[in-house]
Amino acid sequence: MALLRPSRYKKLIPEDLKYIFNPDITNGDLANIAKPILSIIGQERAIKALRLGVELRKQGYNIFITGLSGTGKFTTVKKMLETLQPECSLMNDYAYVNNFEDEDQPILLKFKAGKAIKFKKDMLRSIEFIKTQVAKTFESEPFSKNKEKIITKYHAVQSKLMGTFEEKLTKDSLTLAQVQEGETVHPEIFAIVGEKAFPIQSLNELVTEKVITKKRVEKITKKYKGNKCNL
Repeated sequence: MALLRPSRYKKLIPEDLKYIFNPDITNGDLANIAKPILSIIGQERAIKALRLGVELRKQGYNIFITGLSGTGKFTTVKKMLETLQPECSLMNDYAYVNNFEDEDQPILLKFKAGKAIKFKKDMLRSIEFIKTQVAKTFESEPFSKNKEKIITKYHAVQSKLMGTFEEKLTKDSLTLAQVQEGETVHPEIFAIVGEKAFPIQSLNELVTEKVITKKRVEKITKKYKGNKCNL
């Protein structure tokens, strides 16, 4: 059996080894050509871990990369970080404020990230401003005159009402006196026996001493209870 001789290869000249790029292939728009995604062959798990680390929005987490020196890991990771687009949702601030209609159900306010603290500071400044302005208003001359006018009018009405009430008490053998309990002073109705005023609770002692009859005590007590409701 005869052996076949291999065909001779054509010798190449330098012009055959030179590649000439034809710009017409890209229609002259090289800027729109998609850039290749930089990756590390055989390191799919590392890429996933790197993406996970980039998308974590929490302090205290770090990415540790190791490898032989001179392998280009720093440059490669840097380029990858530039191309990775972390899928992070927008963060918001939440603040609760008082509900004046129902204090057990505070109102929730939603702000863009970092705006809640500004809202808090603005509210504190507003409260201090209002407190200062209210204090100045109370110290102003128009307010003081108006306050004095209202108090004078109130005292006049009170004196008229108390005068009418005391006249009715006198007809029922009663009188109005001021009683002090500790540091508090309040009005109280006393019974008039003879020319002296006695507390209603002490009338039974006067019956024992035969200063007043039991029947009269019952009559005075009944009138006392009726006037006590109007005090």
